[in-house]
Amino acid sequence: MKNSILIILFLFSVQAFAGKYLLIVNKSVDEKNLSKKELKKVYRGKIRQWDSGVQIQPCYLDAGTKSGAAFFKGLLKVKPKKFKKFWLKMIFKGNGPAPIEESTINGVIDFVSSNQGGVGIIPESQREKAEEAGAKVIGLIN
Repeated sequence: MKNSILIILFLFSVQAFAGKYLLIVNKSVDEKNLSKKELKKVYRGKIRQWDSGVQIQPCYLDAGTKSGAAFFKGLLKVKPKKFKKFWLKMIFKGNGPAPIEESTINGVIDFVSSNQGGVGIIPESQREKAEEAGAKVIGLIN
C-alpha cells in the first residue's frame, strides 16, 4: 500500500509540468534558447545578464494559478513560499532585484514584451498573443 502511494505521488509530480509551455523573451534578446538548467539559474539569480550584456528581467505567473503552480512545482522544484523567502534574503544582501510576479498570463506577456531583457514562461496556447504583443518565443518547455 505504501509503495502504491509513493508511485502515485511520483507520477503526479512528473505530470505537474506535463503541459507545454513557451519560453518568451523581449525582442531585444539575442539568445535563441535556454536549457532548463539555465532557466532555473535565471530564476535563482545565478545568471543575471544575457550574452549581450543586457540585464535579465525574469517574470513569473503567480503560484495561485494552474500555470504558475506548474512552474514552481515542475520547473523550479521549489515551493512558492520558499522561493519568495530566498529572494527576500537575496535582496537584503544586496543581490536583488527579485523576479517579477504577475497575476495573469497577459501580465507576464506585457512585462516581457515591454521590458528590455524580459523573460517569462506562458502556456503554449498563448503563443499568438505573445507574438502579437511583440514578445519572441525562443523555446518550448515540456
